[in-house]
Amino acid sequence: MADGPSAQRWRRRLWCALPYAAGAAALLLLALLYLGYSKARAGTYLSAPLDDTFIHFKYAQQLARAELLRFNDGDSPTTGATSVLYMFLLAPGWLLGFRGLWLLVWAWLVNSALHLRAGVALYNILRRTAGGSPAAGYGGMLVFLGCGPLLWGVFSQMEIALFSALVLLSLEAAVDFDAADEPRPGKRWTPRRRLLLYGSLMALTRPEGSLLAGGLTLWLLWRHLGSRPAEIPWRRHLRAGLPWLWPVGSGVALTLTLAAMTGRLGTNANIKSHLTLLPFEAPRYWETSLRHLPMTAQILLEKLPSFTAPVTTLLCLLGLAWWASRGKLRRPGPGALALGWLLLLTLFYAFLMARRDHFDRYYLPYVGLMVAAIFYPLARLAAARPGWRRAPAYLALLLLLFMVPDTLFWAKRFGDNCRDLAHQHFKVAAWVDANLPRGARIAVNDAGAIPYLGRRYTYDIVGLGHNAFYKVKKHIIFSDAPAWEALEALEHKPDYFVAYPEWLPQMNHLPIFDPVKRFQLLNRTVVANETKVVWRMRWDLLARSDLLPADLLAGRAVTDRLDMTHIVSEEAHDYRRGSEVAPRGDLRRLDLPGGKVLVDGGRQIEAGATETFTLACARGKPATLVMRAAGPGPVEAGLTVDGQAAGLLKGHVAGPMGLVRVDIDSRLLDGDRITVRLTAHKPYSSYHLWLVQ
Repeated sequence: MADGPSAQRWRRRLWCALPYAAGAAALLLLALLYLGYSKARAGTYLSAPLDDTFIHFKYAQQLARAELLRFNDGDSPTTGATSVLYMFLLAPGWLLGFRGLWLLVWAWLVNSALHLRAGVALYNILRRTAGGSPAAGYGGMLVFLGCGPLLWGVFSQMEIALFSALVLLSLEAAVDFDAADEPRPGKRWTPRRRLLLYGSLMALTRPEGSLLAGGLTLWLLWRHLGSRPAEIPWRRHLRAGLPWLWPVGSGVALTLTLAAMTGRLGTNANIKSHLTLLPFEAPRYWETSLRHLPMTAQILLEKLPSFTAPVTTLLCLLGLAWWASRGKLRRPGPGALALGWLLLLTLFYAFLMARRDHFDRYYLPYVGLMVAAIFYPLARLAAARPGWRRAPAYLALLLLLFMVPDTLFWAKRFGDNCRDLAHQHFKVAAWVDANLPRGARIAVNDAGAIPYLGRRYTYDIVGLGHNAFYKVKKHIIFSDAPAWEALEALEHKPDYFVAYPEWLPQMNHLPIFDPVKRFQLLNRTVVANETKVVWRMRWDLLARSDLLPADLLAGRAVTDRLDMTHIVSEEAHDYRRGSEVAPRGDLRRLDLPGGKVLVDGGRQIEAGATETFTLACARGKPATLVMRAAGPGPVEAGLTVDGQAAGLLKGHVAGPMGLVRVDIDSRLLDGDRITVRLTAHKPYSSYHLWLVQ
């Protein structure tokens, strides 16, 4: 008896469900393995290998509480949530009752489902592009799902699984779109709509997603213009191609929305922190970029066992070349899209970032592209030559065999990293929550678990979660000075500071920092240092750094003041530094009678460097420029006012810091604002500048 339409339909559904069933079974075993190692190594199932995970949790919690992009209730919005879409996936869990560490349970469910769907997408990509080989589809899917470092990233509960899934779902939709450009009548969920949707969501997931969305838009426009019939006018044809701009348009829309909410186009995240040094070390960046051009492919290939590197590297290069060549120049296929994405990412990471933090977590979402490229040539050969029919299965078995010890290694590493968080950050957070007053404010250098679980108003001095510290760690690299100036300028200063002493090498020695408790970690594997310290802040010991002695004023008043290394003050005074040397900061203290201490942050200025800034003034009145400075010898700098020579700022500095001054002729002050330029004749450090009239 022939099968009826209903039986055929059920058979098709069962066939489509088989990859999900196989992938779910494999993923369940792997999840249990990683959870088991977390329990064995960290003593708890509910932990994570990265503190950054809890930054996402904090923003998701705030979103669920209608505090969109606000790290603390009532704060101004920040751009520290580097994955806006992931925040929206986590927030429903908090609303459903998965709060505190229990939000990890929700994240496990979400990220496991995303990883499974990404594996099935890879299965579909290989089946539909490589002659329908089930061995290639299942082999690629299982290798992808079982990749040890990728599982570490997926179960870290970062946005890695989300981004990885969207990359493969976009490629899957591109494959279907290439196979059938014209949508079937009555079918609403067409490949075109899926492609535009997933491409747009990529741009909302990571900053790099905007780059991939831009590549997708170029691919779509190239195909669109390449198929232009001669009889259709260009204007009409371009209008018809406007929908292809949706992916890149979503990234632009997100950027503009964040700019409207935060008032700036910059980001609180650290993704561009190293660019601060670019103007001073451009040759080094060009050198590292050229040397690291192939590093994206190299790093991705390292995610498979090293024993298989000769085979997988050869197959990957062959697969990318073969897959990309399958399309036409006027209508490139999905292989060209995958190759273009990898080239864009290679350029991006080689020049813009050149970083391999946390076991290459920034590269993990692209492992699926590499696995697809590795299995593609064998799948094509299997489809073309009967003797190669089992080749993809043999490759999958070989990789899976060697991946067993590799996956076990990464599961153990996952457990050790979870132990770091559970035995240090969680303990600090529990102590903060149990011992500090509810109204206490704390400052931290790790903006994840401690603010989220400690449940106190938090200043993040790295600047991810609080705009008062925006770019302070990027302003002058390896210096406490900008962070101190931002801290000193706060209207409501923190009552406690929780940080690694090594992250505050100058500040933590100040008498204002009173140690309260230390949290020691043994066998550190992923967190920054072994000892986390809680300090009580003794602001009562701090003398004001913005005041001049009354005898120096002599009945006059301060017209304007520039506080060096305070970002807000420097921007308000159009401060510019002219030098070929990377900026260096300095933080100094001056002990005063009565146990008080004056602390000021400044800039180290080498001989020949210039400082240019503007100051408000009273027109036509004589003035004195006063500088708090220090130096290895006498301070000496040439002074110009609005381009005219105005004398020499010169003097000896006694003690750690001192005041030097120079008088300015009233004839040079012919406006309400002057441009001052100092040219260092000898090296010195400048901390504060006043214009007195």
